Amino acid sequence: MMPELENFLQPEQVTTIILAAGSGVRLGNVSKARLNVENKSYLDSVLCSFQPFVRTSIVCLNTNDMKDIPGQYDDPSIKFVEGGNTRQDTVAIGMTRVDSEFTILHDVARPLCSSNLIKELLLMAADKGAAVPALKLESRDSLATIKDGQLINPLHRDQVVSVQTPLVFKTDQLRSVMQQAIENNWHETGIISLFLKAGIPVSAVDGERQNLKVTYPGDKELIKKLSVSEN
Repeated sequence: MMPELENFLQPEQVTTIILAAGSGVRLGNVSKARLNVENKSYLDSVLCSFQPFVRTSIVCLNTNDMKDIPGQYDDPSIKFVEGGNTRQDTVAIGMTRVDSEFTILHDVARPLCSSNLIKELLLMAADKGAAVPALKLESRDSLATIKDGQLINPLHRDQVVSVQTPLVFKTDQLRSVMQQAIENNWHETGIISLFLKAGIPVSAVDGERQNLKVTYPGDKELIKKLSVSEN
C-alpha cells in the first residue's frame, strides 16, 4: 500500500513547471497546449492533474501562445512565462519563478498522467532527491547503439527504458545541475541527461502506458482511445 503523501509533503512545498513552449513541428506546427482530450485542452488536463499536489504551476509557452492563453486563466496559482529556444533554456526560465522545496517538470503533451504516478514520484523524490517514471522497452529484437552505419555497443533489453515525465527533483539539486550545465557548456535534449553527466543518482518508478507523449499526428487519436479506456 502506498504511504500517505501528506505525511511527507504538503502542496506548499511543490511547484510544477509545465513545458509547453515547443512549436509542435512533428505534429504539423500545432500547439500541443491547445489540443483537446475529453473536452478539455491538454493544458487544462495537465493543470487539473497537478492542482492537488502543488502550490504553484508555472506554464512555459511559446511566443504565439503567450498572446492569448494567459488571458484565459484568472487563478493566481497559475503563472505564465515565455519559454526559450530549447527545452533546457525553457526549464532555466521556469526555474527563475520557483521558490519551493521540490520542483516537478512535466510535458503538456502528456495529458493523461495519473494521480497515482504523481504521488509515487513525489514520495520517491522526498526520499531520494530525484525521481522519474520509466517504462521498459518491449522489444523482441536485439538492441544496440549505432554510429556512421556501424554498430557500437550491444544493449540488454532488460536494462533499457524510456523515460517519461513528470520528473520530480529537490529544487536545490535541480538548480545546482542547471548551474553546472551553464559552467560546463552542457547542452542536452533532456534534463535527466544533465543529472547523469553531473554524477547525481536518479531513481525510477514504473511509468504508465497511458502517459503517452503526443509527438506525431497519429498520437492524438491514440490519446483519445487511452482516455476512454481509463474511464
